[in-house]
Amino acid sequence: MINLNGTLYSQETAKLSIKNRGLLYGDAVFETIKGVNGQLFFWEDHYFRLMASMRILRMDIPMHFSMEFLEEEIKKTIRAADFE
Repeated sequence: MINLNGTLYSQETAKLSIKNRGLLYGDAVFETIKGVNGQLFFWEDHYFRLMASMRILRMDIPMHFSMEFLEEEIKKTIRAADFE
């Protein structure tokens, strides 16, 4: 399951745009987050590390990327993938 700007796609239907930042600049940021029964472990630490990494790469961070927003998007993706 892939969450691209809030829209969920299966692996079969997801497509990578030629305007993808990773393809254009060869850079990326990722976090591996453990989740069990709908609970994300050390979520606050992950969130702040992710935001700091994005700032280091001078990525444009949308104003709506709050801790609560990203947590809900992650949980939505987990539920859709039936990983709970």
